[in-house]
Amino acid sequence: MTKTHKVGLIPAYCSMKEIRPFIQAVKEQNKANQVIVQEVNSWNDGSAAVKIAKNMVEQGVDVLVPMGDGFNIDVIMEAHHAKRWAVGYISDQSFVSRGTIITSTVQDVTNVYLQIAQQYKNGLLPEGSLTFDFKNGGQDLAPFGSMVPDPIKSKIKQKLDEYKKGMFSLPVYPHSLGCQ
Repeated sequence: MTKTHKVGLIPAYCSMKEIRPFIQAVKEQNKANQVIVQEVNSWNDGSAAVKIAKNMVEQGVDVLVPMGDGFNIDVIMEAHHAKRWAVGYISDQSFVSRGTIITSTVQDVTNVYLQIAQQYKNGLLPEGSLTFDFKNGGQDLAPFGSMVPDPIKSKIKQKLDEYKKGMFSLPVYPHSLGCQ
């Protein structure tokens, strides 16, 4: 969806595991694409996130992607005012600005808790950390905004289906990315 080939990723923290796969996916679409990453260093500092978003817009970013549930709406509103696009985070955030939201990543926490409870009940709950994503119903995509062309919707849905079927895996990096 980017026309300037500049996407702004605004994570709460640079240690978030979603960052590198996101960058990889953006560059896979077009090698000319650049992802500018700057962390907020907080889950809920809306003023800091908006300041970062404004700076990114000044650098030519035309798609903003907040990754912090306490400031994502602030960033989406900044994208709206700057006439840029955004991707929602945690829930379907198209209600904030229908003409701004391309889609949202949606976390299904209820499903995650039910899966964990079922594993525990069956004596199959493993020790350590568990990962929930698109494959096991921990995440999904919200409906696409009307500005997203059908070929792009189809391409994304196909790639997501391939991932869910195990046709490829996403890299997992246990260490901090370190923001640029």
